[in-house]
Amino acid sequence: MDAAHGFSILLLVTVGHSWEALAGVVSAAMVVSYLIGPIAVGVFRRTKPELPRPFRLPAARILCPVTFASAACALYWSKWPDTGKVVLLTLVAAPIAAVVLKRKGEKNLARQFAPAWWMIAFLLWLGTLSALGSKEFGGHGVIPGGVDIALVGLSALGFYFWAVRSGVKAHLAGLPGPDPVLDATDAAPAPAGQPHAPERELSRA
Repeated sequence: MDAAHGFSILLLVTVGHSWEALAGVVSAAMVVSYLIGPIAVGVFRRTKPELPRPFRLPAARILCPVTFASAACALYWSKWPDTGKVVLLTLVAAPIAAVVLKRKGEKNLARQFAPAWWMIAFLLWLGTLSALGSKEFGGHGVIPGGVDIALVGLSALGFYFWAVRSGVKAHLAGLPGPDPVLDATDAAPAPAGQPHAPERELSRA
């Protein structure tokens, strides 16, 4: 039995007692990946504005936080307890990452984890809202319907700007290390008669 089959069995035993329940959790977990895209755009716009872009995204300063808030609502709509399971499975990665960094000789874990505190706080906050939210989405009904969605959407905007600010600070602090692909692209000389200026013009969109 390979690692993939073993991991699937582990998820089936720990997360759900049927493939249907497991599929629900996996679908909810995929939404977490949608949260990263808008943040990446926001960070790159401020840290690497000269990068060439395959297409232009108008009004990114508005669309990115709105997209992040929409993804947060989609995760909330996955319903409790699936949201709680996703939060637990995602947060398990934190101590694993700490162990890996320690084994690699990293001495300043606080510096490494500084850009990720927003994600930990966001997941714990969303899991709490999901548990206390309206029964329509599997919660215990402590927070009435409508109010729960408003809390998710509005708080998500705060977490978005926190995440972007953390990403910019991490870049200024040299985290992560040099990117072998991007740095090689930046360092490579432009072909004769083809300066880098068009790339900078494209990045202004």
